[in-house]
Amino acid sequence: MFFIIGFLWRLFLASIPQYRVFWDMAAYNELAHAILRGEWAAHCCNHGAGYPLFLSLIYSIFGMDNFFAVRLIQVLLDLVSGLLIAACAKNLFGAKVSRIAFILYMLNPFTSAYTGLLLGETLLVFVVSLIAYLLVSRPAWWHWLLFGALFGYLIQIKIAYVFFIPIVALVTIGLRPKRLVLAFLGFFIVSLYALFANYAVFQKVSVIPPYRTAGGMLYASFSVGRYPELVSDFSTLSDEWRNATDEYYRYVDTKPELMHEYDQKYTEKFKERMKGEWPIFIQNTIQNIIYLWDKRFLLLFIDPFYPKDTQFLRIINISLIALFIIGIARFARKPIVVFSLIYFTALSLVFGLVISESRLTIPAYPIIILWAAYGLERFHRYARFFPKKTVSSE
Repeated sequence: MFFIIGFLWRLFLASIPQYRVFWDMAAYNELAHAILRGEWAAHCCNHGAGYPLFLSLIYSIFGMDNFFAVRLIQVLLDLVSGLLIAACAKNLFGAKVSRIAFILYMLNPFTSAYTGLLLGETLLVFVVSLIAYLLVSRPAWWHWLLFGALFGYLIQIKIAYVFFIPIVALVTIGLRPKRLVLAFLGFFIVSLYALFANYAVFQKVSVIPPYRTAGGMLYASFSVGRYPELVSDFSTLSDEWRNATDEYYRYVDTKPELMHEYDQKYTEKFKERMKGEWPIFIQNTIQNIIYLWDKRFLLLFIDPFYPKDTQFLRIINISLIALFIIGIARFARKPIVVFSLIYFTALSLVFGLVISESRLTIPAYPIIILWAAYGLERFHRYARFFPKKTVSSE
């Protein structure tokens, strides 16, 4: 029954229209078109080929720009993620916690809300769920090959993961030569497309866009505040942030091979500002981390329920995170605990340094729900130790 409810819930959210395909959605869509034209899909700076390859596969089967097919497949993919998390919970904690995890996942609004968008979040959620499932399964040699491929694919979907996924993978897999060799082989295989594409288009040997830069984002982090993820909030951007971002995209559109000039310019500006304003940077980073995990709207870009849905979503979100902390604090099994903690921490710290875009933490919610289910069961078990007081009739 809850599977059907979860399907209908996601189908409802996915059917709420966005008024156009723009920004990251348009970039992914264009790269998917390039693949189907027989061209190499390589972006200079921002986007990997992981999600465009997924889109191009759907378009090749169901027709170009068949957004309904994309949404439906993403709905089904998120349901599969829920089944994987339920299977993880069963392997770790038993059938009761598995049922709780399944119900929580089917009803959760956070991963569900992204199934209707041409964005990589649903695919990231699925890959993270699959990694978690492998970590709680009986290990086989091919698991380590698949681990490497999945960790590599995470980077191809979300390029910024290159700053921390190698560390997450290394800590999770451990310093065992055979495992590391197999994992590296899997990583190499899944990165081959990016290697060939970047060399064919830019004559650069790189598994990520070769002209990516962090200098401008670090500098702009002083002025961005809460990132405007809703179209209605775009007017809140400061002129300083707009200027840095506009200049960045001028390089992207006209002279990406000179991106080092932009990076050097804003890296120096960032260093100068840090000399006297480092407390502000630390304060902004802490604020960014809070904003990253603050879920104040249901649908990205255009949310017809905002702001009426804000308090409801925050209650659900805070409850899940609190139960996640309770659950993971009461359990000491590795390597799933290590993966959960380091992934949660890395998302917060790496993205918190530069931006407060809350969708960046959506891929962590399968892990949060897994441990929240165990935390809820522990909480219920603990509450049973305190029997209700009876009132005497005398």
